[in-house]
Amino acid sequence: SATGPLPLHHVLRSWFAYVRPGALAVEATSDDAHLLATAFRDGNALSVVVLNDDDDARNATLTLRGGSLSQPFE
Repeated sequence: SATGPLPLHHVLRSWFAYVRPGALAVEATSDDAHLLATAFRDGNALSVVVLNDDDDARNATLTLRGGSLSQPFE
């Protein structure tokens, strides 16, 4: 971003908004060195959090069993 990286507490606050207590970690990988993907399953819900550590927006495709989702990550 134009203002520089977010402080760690802002990153963690956003991350914890999507990952609920008791959720189980599942495999998540990224072919892009600037995108860190983590995924968690909570019952039938799946939460995928992707952190972009670059200043530029990046495009990524999330591939899931049974389908995929394309989304730009800023």
